[in-house]
Amino acid sequence: TGECGAGKSTICASLKSKGHRFLADDISVVTMDISGNPVVQPAFPQQRLCCDTANSVGYNTAELQIACKEDSKLIVSDSDLFAREPIQLAAIIELLPEIECDVSLTKITGAEKLEKIIKGIYCNVLLQRIGINFRLFNQCLIVAKKIEFYKLERPVGKFTVEEQIELVKEVLEYS
Repeated sequence: TGECGAGKSTICASLKSKGHRFLADDISVVTMDISGNPVVQPAFPQQRLCCDTANSVGYNTAELQIACKEDSKLIVSDSDLFAREPIQLAAIIELLPEIECDVSLTKITGAEKLEKIIKGIYCNVLLQRIGINFRLFNQCLIVAKKIEFYKLERPVGKFTVEEQIELVKEVLEYS
């Protein structure tokens, strides 16, 4: 999770270039399986990437379509690497670009963890106006109880994707 431009699609594209599968680009739908564990549902088998990212992971940008006229992002379809079945949610990682920092991964706990999960809900602005209902709040509590949440800080203006991926892989191998 993270704000627009944080680098989420860049990390995903880099993982795909190494043969990893993906479920979604911009929006991930989290539901509960029959055992009450959070799972991520597949979205659609394409990504929107900026030209620099597409080039850095080996796509021929001349062969890619522009997502929309107002957007400089390109459409990348990768149905071979698309995961078509739900996958159990292992962790939530918020990507935070910072002006001056090293790449770091910090575990978030307690009330801050729950607050970040709720903040990550799609259309959060609307949610703030109408309020969160009991069922949605309860699902956020279940997710907060069952999974880990981390913040991944990265420096702005430096290409540190490989360092970010290494930190994430270390955490996920032990969870």
